[in-house]
Order: sequence, then structure tokens, then C-alpha cells
Amino acid sequence: MQRRTMLKRLGALAVAAPVAGWMASACAKKEEDEFLTLDKPIAGDDVPAGKIEVIEFFHYGCPHCRKFDPLLSQWEKTLPEDVYFHRVPVTWNNAGLTNLARVYYSLVETGLLAQLSARVFDAVQKERIAFESAEALRAWAAKQEGIDEKAAQSLADIYGSFGMGAKLDRGQRIERAYGVRGVPMVAVGGRYTTSGDQVKDHTNEAVLPVVDALIARLRSGKKQ
Repeated sequence: MQRRTMLKRLGALAVAAPVAGWMASACAKKEEDEFLTLDKPIAGDDVPAGKIEVIEFFHYGCPHCRKFDPLLSQWEKTLPEDVYFHRVPVTWNNAGLTNLARVYYSLVETGLLAQLSARVFDAVQKERIAFESAEALRAWAAKQEGIDEKAAQSLADIYGSFGMGAKLDRGQRIERAYGVRGVPMVAVGGRYTTSGDQVKDHTNEAVLPVVDALIARLRSGKKQ
């Protein structure tokens, strides 16, 4: 789904519509029907030395991202030491998506991502919670099993913190560098992207073997 169409459907909540595009960067060329090779490699941001960077672009309002998330989380547990994996929540300059990005960064900062991320997908897509404020996040988190008032307040504090602006700016800069037009999309080593539209089986399950192959390609030093 094209970004403009998707944003229209998101409306005020920016959470309800699916993002079926799996579109990749316009500055890339098609290769082998499985992945795209970027015309110019993109330097990683704060990537540990000697690591291969893998990025998932997503947002909590995307049903495809929600379906992909458990597969990706299990895959992440199997990654070798030389792979640095992280997620970037897209915003596309949309206020609702920016609020959802704030939620993601708050979960990361508090160490609650593994515990609550799947529940956020459900809250956004099933309960239609927009997380439009720090208080909305605090109130929701306080109701979650295993989360006390102190943890809920910590999430809210980070959501509304001055430092959140830098996190959002960094994510948006990475999003623009890759020209992300649909999610979920996976970038590997600053050189390749792949998605459900790109792989031959057009399934979430088929994306990760392609990512593994691209990691192996980079590890072996192949340029194409």
C-alpha cells in the first residue's frame, strides 16, 4: 500500500489500517526477486565494530508487522554474535505514528520491550488505543500483569521526556535514508532490503531465510 493512501486511512488514530505495501527504497534495484541492493550503502548509526546491522522497520498499527513480530522475536534469539539487530518504528511525519514510536522507545529505555511489545500491538489493533499522551501510556501499562505503578510511571516519564525528541529524530533520519514506503521491511548491512513483497513465497516466514542469506553474503565479503 502506498504511503499516502495508508496515511489517509490511518486517520486521527493512525493505527487501524493495514500496511500491505512492503515497498522498498526507490533508490534500489531489483535483484533475484528476493531482495533489493541499495545503489549507495548506508552507514550504520552506533553499530558496534565488526557487527552486521539488521533493521526491521515497523509500526504498531500495521497488522503485517503484528503477524511478523513473533517470528522475528524467535529469530532474534538465534542470531550469532556478529549480528546487531534493532527495530526502527516509522512515523512518516504522522502524529499518530509518532506517538506509537514514542511508546516503542519508552519500552526499550525501560527494558520492558520483550514483556510488553506484543501487548502494545494488541492494544493498538484490537482495543484501538492510540497512546496519544504519556498519561494514556501510564494508564494502560498500570493495568498490565507484571507491571507496577512505578514501572508504568517510568514509561510515561520517558514518553514525555526531552530526550525522546532525539530518539524520534534519529529514527526518522534512518527511515528517510532507506526511503521506507511500507512495513514491515528488513534492511541488512546497509546494503540490502527485503520484504514479503520481494520474496518469492510472499510470506512472513520466507523473509527471514533471505535475511540469513544476506547476512552470510556480507560475512563472506561478497559485494553483489
